[in-house]
Amino acid sequence: MEKLATLTDFLDLSSFEKIANGKQRNIYLVRGKDVGFPDGNQRFVLKVPRRQERLQRLSSAKRLLRKIYPASSLRVIRKEAEYWKAVSCRWNREWGPFPFPQFVGFVETSEGTGALWNAVCDHQGNLAPQLKDFVDNNDVTGMLDALNQFVRLCMTRHIVATDLQYRNVVFGTELDRTQLFLVDGFGDHRMISFRRVSKSYNRSKLVHSCQKLARQTNLCFQPETGVFSLSD
Repeated sequence: MEKLATLTDFLDLSSFEKIANGKQRNIYLVRGKDVGFPDGNQRFVLKVPRRQERLQRLSSAKRLLRKIYPASSLRVIRKEAEYWKAVSCRWNREWGPFPFPQFVGFVETSEGTGALWNAVCDHQGNLAPQLKDFVDNNDVTGMLDALNQFVRLCMTRHIVATDLQYRNVVFGTELDRTQLFLVDGFGDHRMISFRRVSKSYNRSKLVHSCQKLARQTNLCFQPETGVFSLSD
């Protein structure tokens, strides 16, 4: 994995704000000044694998494998970054808005190697609200058009979204783009990804995820058209 030369060499995370605890990684909010960027107030999201905690839950054989091949614990963040790069290289602006935030680079931290991403924020500079927040505030109707545009892009442009749910989709602004973004759960960390190879298989998985998303948002979803609508 390559690290950007502009990034700080080491980041002690003991005093940073942890904004989420994922199953496989911790997520922190950092500013540009913390990682050596010219804009000291720019916000970033840092994803760091929970390597030690995961090791404790693994079998003896898998723990031995992690010791022999320690880089395997970084597979999730590495695969996510590699997938972002692959999609961004083939993306055509005429297709519509790019569905992911900007990947910045890798940073060495007190908890191991982490992946740094631009933070998607609202107009006040705060972290962008999740789709779940709109559901909780009974305001998901206002997101309907943006949600359908987002899902249409995923369907037509063969986006691999392995964890498409309302906590991983946010509405905000990043690089002057205001839209829905998938901020987590994209790409596939498996050694062989059938979803990347087969468009039909990936679409079936996307449909299944959208059906789950419909239950979370109290919307209706039509698998044939790939469109969300208001419940009757």
